[in-house]
Amino acid sequence: MGYWKAGITSTSLAVLATCAVGQTSTTVFDVEQLSSPGVYRSNTSIVSYNHVNSQPAARIAFGGLWSQIGINYGSAQNWSMYDGFRMTFRNEEARSVTIGAQWDVSGTSAPAVGAPITLRPFETRTVFLDFTGVTPDQFGIHAPIPALSDYYAHQYPANPNVATHTVHKFQIYSKESTPVQVSLTSVTAVVTDSSITGFVDVFGQLSRRSWAWKVSSAQQIRDRHEDELVDLAANPGKGEELGSSTLPTTPYMGKWRVVRTQSGKAYFLSPAGKYFWSLGLCQVIPAPATITQNREYMFAMLPPDGTPKAQFYSSTVKNGQTVKTYSHYAGNLYDKYGDSWPTRYREHAASRMRSWGFNTVGTASSAHDMANQGLPFTVTLTTADYPTRLQTPFAYWRSLPDPFGTDFPAWLQANLTSQLGNLKNNPNLLGVFVDGENSWGTRSGSTRERYQVPLSALAAPTTQPAKQAFVNHLFVKYRTIEALNQAWDTNFGSWQFMRTTAITLTDPQVELATSDLSAFLWNYVKAYAFRVRQAVKGLHQDLLWLGTREYIAWAPNEVFSALQQYADTISVTHYDRAEDVPWSYFNALKRPVLISEFTFAAREGNSMSQLILQRCETSTQAGRAALAASYLDRALTSKNVIGCHWFTYIDQPISGKFNGENNAFGLVDVTDRPYTEMVSMFRNVSNTMYSRRGL
Repeated sequence: MGYWKAGITSTSLAVLATCAVGQTSTTVFDVEQLSSPGVYRSNTSIVSYNHVNSQPAARIAFGGLWSQIGINYGSAQNWSMYDGFRMTFRNEEARSVTIGAQWDVSGTSAPAVGAPITLRPFETRTVFLDFTGVTPDQFGIHAPIPALSDYYAHQYPANPNVATHTVHKFQIYSKESTPVQVSLTSVTAVVTDSSITGFVDVFGQLSRRSWAWKVSSAQQIRDRHEDELVDLAANPGKGEELGSSTLPTTPYMGKWRVVRTQSGKAYFLSPAGKYFWSLGLCQVIPAPATITQNREYMFAMLPPDGTPKAQFYSSTVKNGQTVKTYSHYAGNLYDKYGDSWPTRYREHAASRMRSWGFNTVGTASSAHDMANQGLPFTVTLTTADYPTRLQTPFAYWRSLPDPFGTDFPAWLQANLTSQLGNLKNNPNLLGVFVDGENSWGTRSGSTRERYQVPLSALAAPTTQPAKQAFVNHLFVKYRTIEALNQAWDTNFGSWQFMRTTAITLTDPQVELATSDLSAFLWNYVKAYAFRVRQAVKGLHQDLLWLGTREYIAWAPNEVFSALQQYADTISVTHYDRAEDVPWSYFNALKRPVLISEFTFAAREGNSMSQLILQRCETSTQAGRAALAASYLDRALTSKNVIGCHWFTYIDQPISGKFNGENNAFGLVDVTDRPYTEMVSMFRNVSNTMYSRRGL
């Protein structure tokens, strides 16, 4: 059985690893037997029979919401020995549609509903619906170990504790209010080999899956490097790392600037006066590592202490404890270059960036390693160590610094100076980010979730500077406590009571206070932005502050409205397909928008099926390249977008980074082999980038 089964031990996992993928299966719903007894339809019809991915399929017309096709079993079915359903869909519509699967375990209703399956226009997708009830987070990873040998999307039912021992009915249904047509293969329940023992091979690859470019020896890594050197020599790049060679230049200014053309298009202007649109690459680093301590059974082989590759063991802090880590990527670089691997890695990464068309070293990169490679680069500074914090219910990476702390400006000046060091005088320093993906609140959701910052300030102790600032703002507006009580339907006794008491508003009071909560959120971010800008300009008067890299879903409009008062660019991390990006919103902002992270992943090769960013996932590397090209085309033709940075240079470890992320977002895999489809796409985009954008 699969490793998701609750209560499985590491000893039994070794036994499970001998099972063949799909060794045991049963057909739950047979599309070649739709006229058999027990099959029923409600507001559906069979349009035709065809094939999807070489499998027999039926094209089904669903008439509207909850229209369905299914089977009533003559006797209760016991599927408890299986791990999940395998099924393949093809959307026959030129729009997205959502289909669902459900089964009846009581004989009277359908309490267990499969996770809704949303298909893009004309998309074909194989789905594994996992009903074992255990998630990959238990093993310190985000994306699950592949349950099938081919490429598929991993999903879970809405109910995590799904009964499968007495099933009376199974059905596929539509969640669309208008008619849609979808082709469907037979649905099978399968036993999978998802065992976690030894699933990472000696090179950091999936041990149980094969693909055309999978590495089997260190010599193969070296041979491929020689082949790549030929490719790089034939494609050195256009020489536009410091700006366009075709657009007109402006008078020499000796510093990086943000400008607009006569038509309103945003550009950077290089110190030499060349127009510069930032095509960046994030996390250009030599050694993404994975935790090995207490997880040794996950790895087929780890280097013994005292051997050359043991130098790539390190440590990180996880849940307050220091744990051992290992970098397969760095080990593979050692196989490739030998003892000179750090220097040769940096030089080769820079050569690749030039050849592939990148002109900016993006966030989370080794800035000190890449600063002297002749490429513009960015540095990410942080306020994470500022001690006066505002605690909020939702804090993704960390709590927020309290910008109303009297020592915040002095702390910023001293600490940002230390973090940037002598890089501030490097002429290729494009600018600095400060912080990233802050937990300001949410753009959607409840009012309480949107305005967690002001509500947390009210609930804070009297020593919280933001609390006192909020009360001061309210006093300036209302003057009397009675006026505030009338507006909020509260009964505070005095302003002093508000200053000294932890206050929690009811939901109706939150709704009444919305305008004041909004105003204080804006003031909070404005105070933060004002002080950060002062500190950045104090580092070097010509240094660009590129913004705070806000994740769009966690940043209410007030955040961007306040940031644009002081940041040179509004930087965002935005993960979505081109058609779902808020380009109009970006274009409406007063400051240019730098998309500091975007990405797509394929299920092909050394990759897991996405759970968190499913909208950024596709089946193949060719499909991945097409999605990225579409995204870049929209960015280049959006007047206010000043650049896009790809996340990341290297795939994340399949056994997870320190935070569990194990996605194949890289342009090179763990063996340092480039994804050729992605390389070709970026070369093509960069070759026409400035003519496509124009002035």
